[in-house]
Amino acid sequence: MLQLSSHLHPYRVSDNRASRQRGMATLLFAAVILPLIFIMLTVTVELAHFFGIRDELQRVLDQEAREALVRGSTEEQVIQAVTDRMQNINGMATITSVRHFSSPARSVVEAQAEYSGAFFQFIQSYTGQNRTALPMFLQSQVRIQSAATLVL
Repeated sequence: MLQLSSHLHPYRVSDNRASRQRGMATLLFAAVILPLIFIMLTVTVELAHFFGIRDELQRVLDQEAREALVRGSTEEQVIQAVTDRMQNINGMATITSVRHFSSPARSVVEAQAEYSGAFFQFIQSYTGQNRTALPMFLQSQVRIQSAATLVL
């Protein structure tokens, strides 16, 4: 008849330790690395939105500066046109100021805005700060090239 030994086999003890160590490594990965990856991904998406809105605002300023020079628009008309064309960014960014300077041969449109996307709003509510935003300052200059200037 076979007798069963009551003591554990030495290899089984080391297998249990290795299994526990693998479990701890997996737990460490899940508890530390995955949240860091999630935060980096969120910040990447947030910055992509920031630069997308910044590019859209720059494009609008470029077009309005050109149209103001061609049509001779007033500062109020330029401000109204910029704010109307940028209505689609409400909630993500706020245009704080628009200025227009012009002369017969030159038009300059400047705009300031504050970006506060979803990640920044989360940080704001988590930290209790009143305002968390990325500022933007954009400028567009358009001028009429004189006929006497030769461009090579």
